[in-house]
Amino acid sequence: MAVPDDTLWKIEPHTEAKHAILREYLKAWIPILGQSMKKIAYIDGFAGPGKYKGGEPGSPEIALRCAIEHRENVDQMTFLFIEKREDRIKYLGDHLADLNPPDHFDIHLIHGEFEDVIGDELDDIQKEGLRMAPTFAFIDPFGWKGIPMPLLHRILDYRSTEVFTNFAVDPANRFKDHPDEGIRNQIKRLFGGEIPEKQDPMEDGHDFIRRIYKERLQERADFVRSFRMLNRENRPIYDLFFASNNSKGHEKMKVAMWKVDTSGQFVFSDATNEQQTVLFEEDPAPQLLEMIMNEWGDEGRVRAGDIEEWVLNQTTFLRKHKTAALEMGESGNAFYVENEKANGEPRHSGFPDEVIINFEATPPGEQGGLF
Repeated sequence: MAVPDDTLWKIEPHTEAKHAILREYLKAWIPILGQSMKKIAYIDGFAGPGKYKGGEPGSPEIALRCAIEHRENVDQMTFLFIEKREDRIKYLGDHLADLNPPDHFDIHLIHGEFEDVIGDELDDIQKEGLRMAPTFAFIDPFGWKGIPMPLLHRILDYRSTEVFTNFAVDPANRFKDHPDEGIRNQIKRLFGGEIPEKQDPMEDGHDFIRRIYKERLQERADFVRSFRMLNRENRPIYDLFFASNNSKGHEKMKVAMWKVDTSGQFVFSDATNEQQTVLFEEDPAPQLLEMIMNEWGDEGRVRAGDIEEWVLNQTTFLRKHKTAALEMGESGNAFYVENEKANGEPRHSGFPDEVIINFEATPPGEQGGLF
């Protein structure tokens, strides 16, 4: 992507999709954390001017409006809007002032580089022996410089923090073996070290780079989820990576991503015709049921709660998809649902945690048969 020179610039479709994910997630994250924590924080590492040429809101306005909408659920919320361009940070300050934020919102506009500003903040927190408030960091630069993996690790070392970052997969793939040592070193900083040699020659280069980046985030985060952005030629622009140590946050991010891509592939392309009406949406239940059978079919008797935990933590699917898949499996005799739950109580309906899914047996006189 070309880096815009003007203070304001035209918004791209993939940016609107990205902002839709951000908005949906913050609508869930702010009230959940605000009701249980005295103070929460939002960091926008590459804040920009706050809006686009057509008047569309930028990420700072989206975050602030979501917080204003849930102001009653928040005791105190701190915002750090970081921007290296002086003209844009000035425009942002004037723009956000027009939104009339409430007094219990502590807003800081910082002119500087994200890496320097957050590095200094983390140094101060460490020196003073403080704990970091539950924080959501949105890190969305143009390109791939200024977001080294060691800095992301430092943020994620505070278990109540979450990172939603832009990973420029195509430049990372192209430049990792660049003849210029300076560029190679920048890529190393992006990954926090050397990139290993690809072992499988059949693995796509972009998929390999995505996998390594995910593994580096997983060194500090229990849950990592990504969303792919493509240009008008369906070539990769960047991937959005969400990293968290909170299973609830991971689930809510998946909900937000499903709202943008109802196929569950978590991909958006600028080639998509925004005016095209989606007449048919694919039912995810058959695919998830097949995955459940592959993962659990040899396990014998399994609690429904264990299957739900696996679906939520290890797949792109949601609770409602798990329920639909198990209903399909039960009705199609792919497995037998026992009448007595693991805790000895009778099973009436649905799939509460203690319900037993028996992959070794089918009801008497019935033949199993979906797979």
